[in-house]
Amino acid sequence: MKRSKAFYAILFSLVLVVALAVPAFAQQGSYSITINDTNPNHTYTAYQIFQGDITGGTETPGGSGSYTGYVLSNIQWGSGVNAAKIDNLLTALQSKSGFDTLPAENATAADVAALLDSAADLETFLGVLTDSVGDYLNASSLTATPGPGTNTATISLQEAGYYLVKDQLSGGTADDFVSDYIVQVLGQETMTPKGDKATIEKKVYEESLSAQTTEWGNGYNDAADYDIGDEVPFKLIASIPDMTGYTGYEFLITDTLSSGLDLNDDIQVYVGSTKDAAYPGNAALTGSGADYTLNTAPGDGTSFTISLTNMEQNEDLTDSAQDKYLIVTYTATLNQNAVVGLDGNPNEADLTYSNNPNDNTSKGKTAKDYALVFTYELDGTKVDGKQPDTKLENAAFVLLNHDGTQVAKVADGKFGGWTSLPAGTGDSGAITYDDWTTFDASNPVIMTSAAQTGAFGISGLDEGTYLLREIQAPEGYNLLAEDLTLVITASTGNVTNYTGSNAGTILTSLTIKVGDGEPQAGSTANGTVAIQVANESGTTLPETGGIGTTLFYVLGGLLVAGAGVLLIVRLRMRISDNK
Repeated sequence: MKRSKAFYAILFSLVLVVALAVPAFAQQGSYSITINDTNPNHTYTAYQIFQGDITGGTETPGGSGSYTGYVLSNIQWGSGVNAAKIDNLLTALQSKSGFDTLPAENATAADVAALLDSAADLETFLGVLTDSVGDYLNASSLTATPGPGTNTATISLQEAGYYLVKDQLSGGTADDFVSDYIVQVLGQETMTPKGDKATIEKKVYEESLSAQTTEWGNGYNDAADYDIGDEVPFKLIASIPDMTGYTGYEFLITDTLSSGLDLNDDIQVYVGSTKDAAYPGNAALTGSGADYTLNTAPGDGTSFTISLTNMEQNEDLTDSAQDKYLIVTYTATLNQNAVVGLDGNPNEADLTYSNNPNDNTSKGKTAKDYALVFTYELDGTKVDGKQPDTKLENAAFVLLNHDGTQVAKVADGKFGGWTSLPAGTGDSGAITYDDWTTFDASNPVIMTSAAQTGAFGISGLDEGTYLLREIQAPEGYNLLAEDLTLVITASTGNVTNYTGSNAGTILTSLTIKVGDGEPQAGSTANGTVAIQVANESGTTLPETGGIGTTLFYVLGGLLVAGAGVLLIVRLRMRISDNK
């Protein structure tokens, strides 16, 4: 009797440890289990493991219908246990530690119940009982699924007893979790599934927002913009769920870069108590092949995977795991395949994770989470200053950085990185057009306006400030006296429900400002900003045979005649003086 009372006390405490909520027992009325769950993908099935006579109990204050101190006597196997397999069940139990004292013959349900002295014993018992190979449970019609628009699933029961409730998830690798087995001695019970699911978020660093504080770290965002050739920092943040009840808990992080991004060899994996936890300074996992396995050549179209097994055994991951995150940081270089425009250059990630403590093979999978990298195109048109519809060819330009210390390389109209300016050979070290053309032979930097259209330009630019310098004007036109200051500005932000196709909600504006002028809208759809660069023609001198030439002739004749008169006057004056 002493052992039996201990069993009842354990059942009550296991409601807190293994099950879901504080138990309540109604001595009067119908019997049921009501589960608080809004997800219609779940099916809850109840199996009566033990039955008997429930007596006693004290109603809790307030007349809530809940009782404590009740007793289950005359314990027998419940209707959920396969009677034909009870001997096999007992044999399987006798091979387990803690159950080797079961009578070799004629062991009863009460004998088994008397040995359930701890949560560990109960887990052992449930592990054997629910072994699909043993087939120890009967098929059950006691099921319920949360209905549309409701917050509960209610299983109606014919009698009270000790029930095991299995949570089953339909839909394969759905982004959800399965609760641990629920065990209850009950009358009318209300429970909430215990546990949670893993999540993953993908963020990219935007330098212009470095002072902006976010929960993912200063400057981290759903989108950013960069020059081709820049190294772009990314961050993956996976939440580590409560792994109680699991053995062999697994993560598989899958990251896929677009063709416009090249993965760099700088992946770091660490654990943080917040999403913005930095590295170093937090617990770094020991490395690929130990705490995790990194595969940078999966061969399935993805860029890399990170897998972890037996996570519940890693102290770095289980210490206050409810408040911890697995964080992955790395960079990728924006390359010459970068897409200009609203499609951007996406980076997507998802997480496959263990989602059923009762089945190590069961996995959940998150939806993809995205981060986008944008880059922009500068479209220029060379025109006549007095007749803008007249397009000018053979104007030559270079694009300089904001302070004029570096020049942009241009290959096939795309940005190819920054390089130092050529050495000047002109007056006071000025860079002449010949200097630029000599330099351009090995470092292409010159953009030339096209015939008929006057078009020139460069794609693959970050937002920011640039200087446009004209180094050769079209024939018959004056060279621009000063560099043009260009300011490209883009607005990007975080989006709660980005699906991979609604980038217009992330890149919301794109403008360009020339000098002191007003910002002009660009095309977010095409990722382009446009400018017109006007040249004034040179001064036209009078032609031969014109009135100007006649005036020169007349003035020249008058000067000659005047000189002759002056000479005659002087000669006469000399003759007069000699007399």
